[in-house]
Amino acid sequence: MMRVKGMTLLQISAWYSVAFGLSSGVGLWLGGAFSDRLARRTPLAYAVVPAISLTIAVPFVVLAVLASNWQVSLLFWMVALCMSGTFLAPAIAVVQTYAPARQATVFGSIYLLANNLVGVGLGPLYFGTVSDTFKASMGEAALSYGMLAMIPLIVVPCTGELMIARAISRHRPASSGA
Repeated sequence: MMRVKGMTLLQISAWYSVAFGLSSGVGLWLGGAFSDRLARRTPLAYAVVPAISLTIAVPFVVLAVLASNWQVSLLFWMVALCMSGTFLAPAIAVVQTYAPARQATVFGSIYLLANNLVGVGLGPLYFGTVSDTFKASMGEAALSYGMLAMIPLIVVPCTGELMIARAISRHRPASSGA
């Protein structure tokens, strides 16, 4: 953001850190609240709410990357992060609900490990590789292309959520007995 939007380190730490934390927190809460409310009608909500929210996030990512200044970019990033943050609470609820009671904690741990390995491990690697590839021809704009190259990857979790919805419709929750 310093090179692309002209921000200072102080601005990034003061604005983006707080905004990203709040947006992600609100998204986490909204994902749980909406999924729980809609799940009263159908448990498919635990998969459909995150899929829809991730889809809503896409245009806001594009707008954030293409924004002319960091202030406008920040507002769009806040919406994108809020929408993309909705997946975690429903995902954990699905794991805890459908895993056998004696294995729910292990299943939850495996889910969080895999989620972090992919998101925190492979995400920055992919972004950096794309950015480095475009750097020679695009200069500083290569960072923007790296961010935009992440958008097609949103198809993966959306597809996963639809697969989860299909599985939910075929299986009953695990019994809560030990």
